[in-house]
Amino acid sequence: MLRQRAGPIGLPARGATIHIITQTTEDTDAERAFEYWRYLAMPMVDASTPDIAAFTASRQFTALDLGDLLDTRSSAVCIERTRAQVRQDDLDNVAISVFLSRDGRIAQGGDSAAVGPGDIGIVDMSRPFLNSCSGEYRELRIHLTRDVFNAQIGKLDSMAGRNFAAGSPLQALFVGHLQAYVAGLPEMSAVEANIGFEGVLHLLQHALGRHRPDGDIRARTVRDLAEAMIRRRLHDQALDPNEIGKALGVSRTRLYEAFAETEGVAATILNARLDATRRQIQTARTRSIGEIMFACGLTDATMFSRAFRRRFGMTPSEFRKLGDS
Repeated sequence: MLRQRAGPIGLPARGATIHIITQTTEDTDAERAFEYWRYLAMPMVDASTPDIAAFTASRQFTALDLGDLLDTRSSAVCIERTRAQVRQDDLDNVAISVFLSRDGRIAQGGDSAAVGPGDIGIVDMSRPFLNSCSGEYRELRIHLTRDVFNAQIGKLDSMAGRNFAAGSPLQALFVGHLQAYVAGLPEMSAVEANIGFEGVLHLLQHALGRHRPDGDIRARTVRDLAEAMIRRRLHDQALDPNEIGKALGVSRTRLYEAFAETEGVAATILNARLDATRRQIQTARTRSIGEIMFACGLTDATMFSRAFRRRFGMTPSEFRKLGDS
């Protein structure tokens, strides 16, 4: 079977360690390697390879506060995301790819571009696209949600489906910095890895010529990033305004100012968790309400029931019975 190793990597003395998941076809029968890889690493796309019998691949996956990082080494493969798949999973992420070896091609929305080593390709995963590589390759890929991309990098609509060819000094600096960051990840704590990832995104913004003229993070940007973090870490019971402020590197005052037009940071976290529990109560019929509550970062059953009633006009149990009728 495919081997998937997950474990803490880093120095415990510096706090919580970053987790790197390694996926590989190394121990898989040759005739089944591509089938397993397609199931494990490419479940949201159609994939093909010119030589199934010789296919090999490995990937290191790191989940960070603002996005995901993937380091993939693989035989030649062609990936297509269809309209049916887009409708089915409603994914709203952006993929930023840097090929370190071998040429490839990206196509989206009628635009098609060759991608060479050191180029930066950007794909909107909420729309159909086609990616291909002509031989064995290594790719570093960053996955961001749309709101994080818009806040940190620039407007996606003007960049989706485009290839930014290598050549500018800043782009070369970004590619080199990204490689150094990936190489150093196994020695980093979670805090260090997230700080480093913010630096990667900052350099990417400048490499693509999307520098913000005000030179400072605006209130709307703070709110966008905070909301993205809330969605990613709903399950984390430790997530609170202080944790968000530390992760974004902004003061408590700046964070609360960013949410001045809403019910507040804590209320935004609670409402997001309540919305998630409501969706799961409706769809995960075999899971108990208590399991769903804990999975969404809530621990006080009485408070949860009261807050759910206040937001939706009925208790969680009443809502589930409504769905059963």
